[in-house]
Amino acid sequence: MPRQVNGKLAEGCGLQGWGFEFGAKAYQVQYCTATGAWLDAGIWPNTKEIVITGLLPGTVYGVRVRGVGGSTQYGPWSATVSLMCT
Repeated sequence: MPRQVNGKLAEGCGLQGWGFEFGAKAYQVQYCTATGAWLDAGIWPNTKEIVITGLLPGTVYGVRVRGVGGSTQYGPWSATVSLMCT
């Protein structure tokens, strides 16, 4: 399981500062608002260049991540964290 998402949605709403899953070849990220369904943000090959586009500054989003490409194809989702896009 990916480590806890300890990041922030920074300028440009990039997801920063979270751990990695051993054996993962990429990472899938999803986000939602408090009242919305989960939306796919995309799949990235590493944890350093993730930018979620189309988010509104000042809005709080739920964010979760999981590893892709390990022995089970998709790992479990991380715990959801609430992050504000700044």
